[in-house]
Amino acid sequence: MGEGRPMLPPKLAALYGEMEEVRAETLSALSGLTEEEFSRRVGGEWSAAQILHHLLLGKPDSDAN
Repeated sequence: MGEGRPMLPPKLAALYGEMEEVRAETLSALSGLTEEEFSRRVGGEWSAAQILHHLLLGKPDSDAN
């Protein structure tokens, strides 16, 4: 069973692995930012905090239909 997770079908296991890689890369990229840098908006663009919030809590537009 490895790392305390139930066995997953191969395709789901691969997707899970990819999601964990993206999670680790995201945390690594954000870990060195100060609170001000994390919240800063430049040129009207979204801040890192806003983007992360959107990714974590946002719904795809296709769900609105």
